[in-house]
Amino acid sequence: MVRHSRAKHVWIKLNRTDRSLELVVRDDGVGFNVTQSLDGAASRGHLGLLGMKERVQILGGNLEVESAPGHGTSIRISLPRAELTREPAASKA
Repeated sequence: MVRHSRAKHVWIKLNRTDRSLELVVRDDGVGFNVTQSLDGAASRGHLGLLGMKERVQILGGNLEVESAPGHGTSIRISLPRAELTREPAASKA
């Protein structure tokens, strides 16, 4: 965001529920056309958002990007919380 958005302010919110973790990063920067940026990103060698999306999907999550020229950007990442599996305590013999 620092490199691309020219934002004056950035807000970061992290929320945890029983089932998921949600991270929202929002700025008041210059914004951009999301569809246009993603459509030609790979061919231009711009893999930032595509790489983020791929990593989030590998973890079973979802990435949403909302932006428009002149209106800042919001990136929302939602990841499922892993089930904690406990191994039985070793019995003392």
